[in-house]
Amino acid sequence: MQAQVDEYLRLRRALGFKLKEEGRLLGQMAAYLEAAGAETVSIELAVRWARLPVGVHPNHWSKRLRVARGFAAYLHTLDPSTEIPPSDIFPHRRQRATPYLSSEQDICRLMAEARRLRHPIRAAS
Repeated sequence: MQAQVDEYLRLRRALGFKLKEEGRLLGQMAAYLEAAGAETVSIELAVRWARLPVGVHPNHWSKRLRVARGFAAYLHTLDPSTEIPPSDIFPHRRQRATPYLSSEQDICRLMAEARRLRHPIRAAS
């Protein structure tokens, strides 16, 4: 399984993806699947692996399962018996920062201060 993970990561990195955390997670997943005696990814094993960290926010499980889904989709092209876990198993909510809207007066004050810099910002000139 680790050889398949290595090939998947090599292919994705050749396409420009860095996959630092994904590489670490997929290594853990490969070890988990091998310890379970699995020859390919199943939905049940992928979900069990994603839930391994106890006491974390479900978003963390969702991220782990997303990594497993990508790998499973790749494996499915090579071995149709590979199961691709559904994306909606864990609730996933992104929390966005509250935007700050600057007033025209704030922007003018900021631009005036930028012009006073020793090396003025070109956009402020």
